[in-house]
Amino acid sequence: MTAKEYLQRIRDAERELRTVEREYQRARDDITNLKAMACDRDKVSSSRIGDLSDAIASLEKYAERVSAKMAALIAIREVAKNQLEQIKD
Repeated sequence: MTAKEYLQRIRDAERELRTVEREYQRARDDITNLKAMACDRDKVSSSRIGDLSDAIASLEKYAERVSAKMAALIAIREVAKNQLEQIKD
């Protein structure tokens, strides 16, 4: 793999990480916007997350994805760094 291809992999991994971080933030925002439900009215759901337990499970899932993407990005950077150091000037 060439240096250019390694750098492209790093850019792709960073883009994926930013996407997952945005999804994580969106899930956090959904949790903070949960409100009490009036039981005497028809149930209308305007949120993507139904209740607090669903919200917490969703947030944990996103946190795991963020951690996995970050670990993958660090590994790709290390491999690229080692490969670039081997290239003669």
